[in-house]
Order: sequence, then C-alpha cells, then structure tokens
Amino acid sequence: MNKKKMCLFFFLIMFILIFSACATPEQEMEIPTPFTAEHIHFQNDSNIFFAQMTDSSTVWALWEEGTGRFIRTFNPQSGVASLLSSVFVSEIESDYPISGLAVSRNSITILSQMEERVGISQYSMDGEKIFAIDLDFHGESDIHVMGAVADLSGRLYVAWSVRRLAQSGVSVLSDQGEVLFTISGNDNINDIVLLNGNTPMVLVNESTLKEIDSESKGWGDIINLQGAFHQIFSGKDGNVYLESNAHLYRYNLHEETLTRLFNHSVIGVTGWRFWTIALGNDVFLINSSDGLFSVLPMDTEIIEVEIYNTLTLLAASPVDPLVAIKVAEFNQQNDNYSIEILEFGELDIPRLQTEFAIGQVPDIVFYSDSWSLCHRYFPSHRLAVRGLLADLYDFIDADPILERNSFLANILDAVSTGGALYELPYFFRLDVAVGEANRLGTDMGWTFDDMLQTLDETDFNGYLFNPNNDRHSVLHIMLSLLIDDFIDWNTGVVQFDSDSFQRLLEIVKTYVPPIGQGLTFLEADLIQQERQLMMWQSLMRPNFLQLFDFYFENMVPIGFPVPYGVGHSIRYDASFSISAVSEYKNVAWSFVRQFYMPEFFKDFQERHQFLNGIPIHMEGVELLISEEEPGFILGIGERDTADFYEIVVGYATEYDIRRFRNILESATRVSRLDLDVAEIVSEEAESYFRGDRSVEETARIIQNRMQIFVSEQFR
Repeated sequence: MNKKKMCLFFFLIMFILIFSACATPEQEMEIPTPFTAEHIHFQNDSNIFFAQMTDSSTVWALWEEGTGRFIRTFNPQSGVASLLSSVFVSEIESDYPISGLAVSRNSITILSQMEERVGISQYSMDGEKIFAIDLDFHGESDIHVMGAVADLSGRLYVAWSVRRLAQSGVSVLSDQGEVLFTISGNDNINDIVLLNGNTPMVLVNESTLKEIDSESKGWGDIINLQGAFHQIFSGKDGNVYLESNAHLYRYNLHEETLTRLFNHSVIGVTGWRFWTIALGNDVFLINSSDGLFSVLPMDTEIIEVEIYNTLTLLAASPVDPLVAIKVAEFNQQNDNYSIEILEFGELDIPRLQTEFAIGQVPDIVFYSDSWSLCHRYFPSHRLAVRGLLADLYDFIDADPILERNSFLANILDAVSTGGALYELPYFFRLDVAVGEANRLGTDMGWTFDDMLQTLDETDFNGYLFNPNNDRHSVLHIMLSLLIDDFIDWNTGVVQFDSDSFQRLLEIVKTYVPPIGQGLTFLEADLIQQERQLMMWQSLMRPNFLQLFDFYFENMVPIGFPVPYGVGHSIRYDASFSISAVSEYKNVAWSFVRQFYMPEFFKDFQERHQFLNGIPIHMEGVELLISEEEPGFILGIGERDTADFYEIVVGYATEYDIRRFRNILESATRVSRLDLDVAEIVSEEAESYFRGDRSVEETARIIQNRMQIFVSEQFR
C-alpha cells in the first residue's frame, strides 16, 4: 500500500472514531403510507444545510458542531432511506458562519458569510481543498446568500441579495474559483435550482423562473408561474416542485401545468421548513426547527385527504409561515378537528368573490399586511355589513383568560364597528405624520382647515409630502387613513360632500405634484430647506422615532389632518376574522385566541429575538418597550455621493419611549384599503385636478356615486 493510500486509510479510521463519538447512530427508515411521516432527527442545536447532487439521487446534509463541519449523504433506494456515509471537513479557510452548500460529481462547496464578504471553500470528495476565495461586495453589509448550485462541469452559481438596495444577482464561478461573470438587477431572487439536471434557473419575485444563459452572460428563457412561492426543487420527468408556506406544488415543464399536491398542515409537518427534495415520486421535507428529515411518498395524481370536522382558513399567498406552523401544530394536537389552509392568489379572486356573494365564507379568514389580497378584495368592513363575520367580542367575553381589558383600550375601540368586533389584529403598526414644531406647533392633531391656515400664513411654496408621490397616490394614502371619517360602516351614511373632504381635495391639488418627480429629491434636503411640510412613516417600536429626529431639530408627531381628533392611524400587520356561518365558530376561536395570549408574544420574542410589530395585548406592548434592540443604520441616496445620508438609530431612550406611548395612546383610526372607494374618488377627482370642475361639484358627484356603492354593500 503506497503512502497516499495509507494516509487515506488512516484518515477514514480516525473519522469513524470521531463520528462514533459525535454523531447519532446509523438509521434505516421504511417509507410510510401517504400522509404519515417518519423522521431522522439531527441534533436540535445544529445549523443544518442540504444539497442534492446533480443528476443523482444522493442527498447531502452539512452541519456544524463546535469547530467541526460534518457531512452526511443519504440515498433512498428500494423504499428505504439509509445513512450511507459521512465526511469530516476539519479545515475551512473562512471563519465565517456557514450559509450554504453545493455539490457536484467531483466536489463539495461550502459557502460562508460575514458582513460584506461571502466565503467560498471547495473540496474534493476525499476532503482535499481545491480553492478558497472571498466574494467582496464592497461595503454592502446587508448581503444575503440565497443559495448555490453546481452543474455537471463543476461550474458554481451563487445567488445573493442586497435587501437594503433591493438588488439581487447571481455570480458564476469556474471549477477553479474564477468569477466568470455576474448578473444582477432589481428582481428579488428567492431561490436557485438546476432544472433538467443542468439548466440553472432562479425563482424571482416569488412567481417567475429565469434561466441563466452562460453564453450571453445574462438572462435566458423566462417561465411565468401562477402563484407565489419561496422555494423550488428539481424533480424527474420534466417536473419541478414549488413550495409556498402552506402547500407543495408540482409544475410540469412540458405541459406547463401547475398542480397542488398537498397541504403541509394536513400531513403534520411543523417548524420553519427550508428545504425539500423530490426524487421520483418520493418527497423529502426538511424541517429546520426540530431537525427532521421526513420522507413522504407521492402518487402521480392530486392527493385528497378527507378528515372529519375540517375547518378552512383562508389566506393570501404566500401564507405567513407562522400561521402555517400554528395550523400544523393544531392538527397534530387535536383528534376531533383539523384546519386546512385555503391559499389563494390573484387568479382565484373571481371564484372566491362568487362564493362570498352566496354566503360561502371560510371558517377563519387571515389578514396579513394591509396591502394583502385579503384586505384588498375581502376587507372585513365590507363582509361585516353583509352579516358574514362573527362578533369576536362574544368569544372574548366568554374566554376563561382573555377579556376586553387584556387589550389596549383605544386600539380595541378603533378596530370596533358599531360596538362589534369583526377583525382583530395581533400585530399592528402606526402610520404617523410628523413636521417641524416651530412651524406647526407642539400639539398633536389638526384639521384640514388648520392645515390650510398654516400654509397660507407661512406662504408655503413647497410639497405636502415627498414629491415622488403624485396627487392620486397621496389621495389614496389619505383615503385609506381616513375612510372611516367619510363612511360609517355601521349605518351606511357617507360624507364625501363635507367641508373636510373638499379641503382635502384642495390641499392635494395645491401642494402635491400632478406627476411624481422621481428620485431626484431627498427628503432631508427638502425638509431642511423648508420645501417639504411633513413626512410620514410606519412606526413599529420606540427607537424608530430617531428616524424623524434626523430630519427635524424640533419634531412634532402632529399626525395627518383629520376632521377631528389626532390623525395617527393603525395599520394591520396580522389579524383574524371568524365566519358568522361557520359550524365550528368556537373551535375556530380556540385556534385564533392563541395569537392574542401573552405567551404568544413571549414565545415570539424568544424565537425571533424581537417582536414583529406592536402587539395589541397590553403585556405584549410592555415586552416590546422593554426590548433592547441595538438599532440599525439606514443609508439614503446613492453611496459615495454628496447626496448620501446615513441615519444611525440606536437603543430606545426614555424620551423615545415616552413619545411612543403618547402616540400609541392617541391612535383612534384604522387604515383600511378599499380599492373600489379609491377608484371612484380618483376617477372623479381627476376632472377637478385638471381644472374642468369645481371642488364643490366634484365632491357632490363623489357623494352620489359613493352613496350608491355603499348602499349596495348592505344588501
């Protein structure tokens, strides 16, 4: 035996000894019947990454323990998924945390990341280093690796994203580590995959596949998908698999057909999924939160599962992963009831509108952010007037733990309609307008007449808000913030012929440009030059107020002009409604209520370090205020130019917290996006903006059209 073989033999013996001490025993797992999943467990505290070798059934798993990196390979054959072998990589050039894994026939590539650099270390199959390089992104510390794949020739494709700049791209490397070319643009890259064994493609903007053309060093063929997905996986026979937060889909490249295969919540897969593989008809789901390697067999047709006492939860695609997890947990813990997520996209809107029109409403409706499809096409205030939603106060009043006093009183009043509660957020944010106290005074709140008086007295000759907004966009923003001031959704009375609405039209026409001015103006310059009156921001936590302090030496959160009170508005981040026609309303509440418990916010904070918005529960608000978030740095403008600004936001101060509480307590309105209302107002306002019609006549026409529209909603 020569010296090299002796060294390799010694290395393998040493590795077996190390692995026997550090790794779990070798396992075999029979592939179960459909919708039952057995799992191979990795250590819960391990950071695990997965890859599939091109044109092979081998699955690779990489994880870190201490300073070592371990790689396992799996190869499902004849109905058995077995641990076959392991490789120990003891030396990696970069000390950065692992961020990705790619394998080819001849190499293993490990990606690591720290601040503005991405480290790439490639090894041969016997563990010898081939090359180690760094990709330098020139000071862009917000770089994120979105994935990497290696083709049959060993060429490496690394997908990355700079979220702060809304820019993504793919860097293509040779098998020797030379950067051949880079493609970048404003598309949001979600994932990268090799289709048909050797065709690199990226999933962009959750709904489009773009091929990487190595000859032109640019984008090639484009495939538009119907839906919203966050990951894509290569399959066999022209099939690829697409995963949303709630479902797995199969897309046939030859037939251009999309088929929904199954709902994750039905099969009981919980946790934050981040990797799936399809080998033949077997689908492997990797679950990162509890380290599961799950094997599920797939038939070629859609799998339908009938479960007794099934509730439906309507959610716009992509479904919030936290909601998907909670649904799966509910299904695992409940023997009598099951929840199925009805994930929908734009193409499903006509069908759902027809079902809602005849009173077929899912048991639970989940509203994510204020611009989601649910809020845009099925707003709760429109469903409630038709008697389609249950009053959540009935459940709160009967709840053994929660009560009305559990929630912020003014927020609960704001989200109520006619003394009833049809939609309840568990996270929200505040839309806040601020200005210079020296000009606007120190008190919060003003009317449209107050604003016009201030503008006249100061002979103001600038912009109301950032000039990049045109008249119609500002009008839509103001309408979403003030819609409840002009429409009483309890009685159906509208007030678009009021003096307040006429003043709003006058202000928008006078102080908002007819066409957006582009990105040539920076708010910091305009405000300091007294050419911009106010700026607005969605406020989520106390230290966000430091953003306003950058622009104003003496800032006042005066709010948007309103007919009465203070114009701070609540914008929903996540909320639920329950169907009034559901057979299982109490079961639906048993699921929904967990999102409003103090334990939910504590658990969210522990898992994610920081809360995702302002909680509606009073104890949750105190958790938010007690967070010691280290802050962030926000860059505005083009870097390395005189127009570039860097805003440093630090820890929340007592002054920030005191101001935050005052703003929070003053919020009495809800921001409601109603596309039909905005369209009617915008259509009629255009004639006034052009000077073809008086403001009084315009308001009267809008009043008549809107009264007819709102009356129709009550039928």
